[in-house]
Amino acid sequence: MSASEWLNWQRFAAVEPFGAPMLDVVQAQLRAVLAEIHRDPKARTEPFAPQDFLLFARPVEPSDAHLVDGLTAADWRLAMYLKALQARQQSTESPTAGDPATP
Repeated sequence: MSASEWLNWQRFAAVEPFGAPMLDVVQAQLRAVLAEIHRDPKARTEPFAPQDFLLFARPVEPSDAHLVDGLTAADWRLAMYLKALQARQQSTESPTAGDPATP
C-alpha cells in the first residue's frame, strides 16, 4: 500500500469510521437493548445506555480534574513520556553508553 493510499484511507475513516471501534459501538447498542429487556425496574431504576457496554472506550477525564501544579493526568503522562525520551536520547549521545567496562 502506498503512502497516498494510506492517507486516503485515513481521510475516509475520519468521515466514515469503520473497523473495531465501530463494531464495538454496534455491539454496545445490542448489549444495551438486551440489558433493557431483562432489566428489573425495581432493582435498577435508570435505563441502560450503550455507553455502559463499550468495551474499548477510554474513560473521559473531567476537564477540571487537576493534579499537582494544575496539571491533569494526561499532562502528567505526557511530561513523564517526554522526560523518559529525553533521558533515553541523552544516554545514546554519551560516548560510553552501554559500555560494560565503563564504571
